[in-house]
Amino acid sequence: MPSAQSYPPTTAVVEATRLLSLLNRYSIELTDAVGTVPGVDEPGNGETLALVELFRSGPISSNDLAERSGLSRRDTNRLVKTLDTHGLIERVPSESDRRVLLVGLTPAGRRQRTKFVRSLTTFFDRTAELATTIVDAFGLDDEPELRPVGDLTDALSAAAAVAGAGVAISDALDDGESSPRRRSAMALILIGTGEVQRPSELAERLGYTSGGMAHVLDELERSGWIERRYGTLPDDRRASIVSLTDEGSRWVAASCTAVLESAPAVAPVFAALSARV
Repeated sequence: MPSAQSYPPTTAVVEATRLLSLLNRYSIELTDAVGTVPGVDEPGNGETLALVELFRSGPISSNDLAERSGLSRRDTNRLVKTLDTHGLIERVPSESDRRVLLVGLTPAGRRQRTKFVRSLTTFFDRTAELATTIVDAFGLDDEPELRPVGDLTDALSAAAAVAGAGVAISDALDDGESSPRRRSAMALILIGTGEVQRPSELAERLGYTSGGMAHVLDELERSGWIERRYGTLPDDRRASIVSLTDEGSRWVAASCTAVLESAPAVAPVFAALSARV
């Protein structure tokens, strides 16, 4: 579990939950903007960074693309193959070593780059106020450690910065094999607020289907993070309510601390993006 000597009060858990909800909303909208690239469905932070590097760096080796984006070699090769299938990239010899083939853009790829930048620009302009709300949720707008990261008016630089912030948040929620899967972490934190107890309410808040939510809860229960109780709701004795186990409570408390402590690395990115208003 994330290391913490003491656990934050319930108010801190609620604050972190609100922050993560805002970040999740921002991430979903960014995914839609990045997903305008043919064949790239529901891109994560790594795929976003890889696309940015490819579109702004010119011909690049697959190894460099993997290193700069944080993607595994396997995922990088899969992305390159997808782009190749759609005619967006081609293999070109390196000027320094003709035996080495680099990944470069085709004419169709360069046209897609223009569309990609336009889509990102529209997204960042539209979500500037949401970025301001995220900065406020961190509670650091008057703190000295909130130092803007610089000019993010360039859409590709802004996308790279946001993806990097997403990596920092993911790292805060992931302390290794003992952590729940990332898609389950938000459910666990929501349960920790005490405001959401029914599976149907969780599914609505997280945008899951009832079947998808049941799968997440099954996984969390098998891992010992939550427990489900039946017959406790007077209006529906067959319905279940979900609560954290002691182990789940400790993870939520420590993880919320880690998320809030990521503010110095993440909040400045959104402070710069909010300046686009």
